[in-house]
Amino acid sequence: MKKMKSLFLLMILFAGKCFSQQNNIPIIHLDSLPPQGILLDKGWKFHEGDDTAWANADYDDSQWQTADLTQYKTYFPSFIKKNIGWFRRKIYIDSSSNNNQAAILLSQLGASDWFINGRLFIQFGKIIAPGKNENYNPHNKPILFPGNLSDSVIIAIRFASNASIRPWHFISGGQIPISVKISPWMNALSDYKAALVGPRMPIGNSFMNIGFGLLFILLYSFTPKERIYLLFAAFCFLSGITPAIQSLMFEGSPDINTFGLLSFLFDVASKIIGMLVLSIISLEVLKKITIYQWCLIAYIIVIDSFIFLYFGRSQPVIIIGNIVRGLFAMELLRLGVIAFWKGNYIMGLVGLSSAFLNIIYIAAYYTPINFTVIYSSFNTFLFFVLITIYLAVKYARNSKYLAIQLAEVEKLSKQNLEKEQEKQQILSTQNEKLEEQVTERTAALNNSLKELK
Repeated sequence: MKKMKSLFLLMILFAGKCFSQQNNIPIIHLDSLPPQGILLDKGWKFHEGDDTAWANADYDDSQWQTADLTQYKTYFPSFIKKNIGWFRRKIYIDSSSNNNQAAILLSQLGASDWFINGRLFIQFGKIIAPGKNENYNPHNKPILFPGNLSDSVIIAIRFASNASIRPWHFISGGQIPISVKISPWMNALSDYKAALVGPRMPIGNSFMNIGFGLLFILLYSFTPKERIYLLFAAFCFLSGITPAIQSLMFEGSPDINTFGLLSFLFDVASKIIGMLVLSIISLEVLKKITIYQWCLIAYIIVIDSFIFLYFGRSQPVIIIGNIVRGLFAMELLRLGVIAFWKGNYIMGLVGLSSAFLNIIYIAAYYTPINFTVIYSSFNTFLFFVLITIYLAVKYARNSKYLAIQLAEVEKLSKQNLEKEQEKQQILSTQNEKLEEQVTERTAALNNSLKELK
């Protein structure tokens, strides 16, 4: 039975690779499936709504719209009318390669029922009623498909998810509502085991960042005039929260609406982190946050976020965003140069590195060069380490300065105490002499009175 399942899965996903010369319907060759698998994205038929008859193998779906799973904007406007729809696809299998095992890898934002030649094969989550689902995202968990099928195979997917009018604007990072892939069983299993380990490190970093945030909040409570401690504590907290948001997005089982909200929160948190970097550098280099910087911060966090919320990743929005990102990069570059000129090399290095990060984000949109993910992680690590060292040295320097001031105060206090004691001694001596004089004069006066009497 397992061999049958793997075979069918392989058949499906490999369908996008080879095509029949006569009827242009894909033929799956299981014996030539590449190790990385094949994304089964094109060639689907889609219809919004729900009807159990659509699972039948002989149902005529010729009037349905053609759907590319990766181009979800083509079918999403129809899908959100009822938040449920069906995908169908016909596949031809090369019967000579039916001895190979294959796995189907599914990722989805919702719940789905899979039908093979009109029969229910597997369920991911549970579709209870319109707008009420038990969502489950298998995250490309390998599932063996049945073998011993006929050459012609009909796959029907009943897919449901809660979605409003704009959540697809937020879908980013290559995430789409539903994705189907087919891979060799052993390769898929190894990749899935490796993927399970991936999220552990970011979550560990989250706890470390939040711990550092609490530490710098404590330091700020001792030195409230040093706002940089508070800003860096906020940086640490947000750097710890964003991996948790990513984990909920890409490791949890959200529907389209929830994924959209998490994506928006992650976008805003990332922008705030960038603004905190700008503020920290400016406070240390210029000793203030300028009016221009406040305007830039307000636009990026508030206006740009809500433009993205209501208009999505349209071309004008992306162009305007890149222009603002360019201004932000130039400001970081200016601060970095000023920092080097003043001899503050740590802030200079952080400013230049952050400016370069924003420049490569812009370059990634207009050129095929894209190493933003790697450099973003490096820049965050660099900023965290260098600013931690910088603030530790600054705190030690301030503590040493305070210790010197305290010693001077103690010295002055001791000197003042000695002087006060000297004054008290002098005053005591003078009082004694005065009392002696008063006594002598009193005695003389008494003698004079006696003589006079």
